[in-house]
Amino acid sequence: MTLKELQEHVRIGWTNASYSREFNQSGLPHKDFGHALLHVVKAAGKLAAIVDDADHGKPCGDDVGKYVADLVIIAARAANCAGISLDDIVGTRLALKVPPPVESRGSSIR
Repeated sequence: MTLKELQEHVRIGWTNASYSREFNQSGLPHKDFGHALLHVVKAAGKLAAIVDDADHGKPCGDDVGKYVADLVIIAARAANCAGISLDDIVGTRLALKVPPPVESRGSSIR
């Protein structure tokens, strides 16, 4: 699945149908983006708890992968809320934050 396909899948599947009437009628233009951010914090908190348990020698009783996947899905939701292309912004940001090694700079990351 490409980032573009992921974003479209999330656009179709992540609706506000299960949210409260008060949330949906709040009129706040940033409410959906803010709610996506809450899900980031929730997933990050789960990952932090796993790391904290490991720091204290406790076995990992949870699936790290599902929370990492949640962060990617939530990023697609946030991009949809902001009206931006996840594919474009990830490509741009990746080139700035993690440029390819010199020997492969001519190849495409996408």
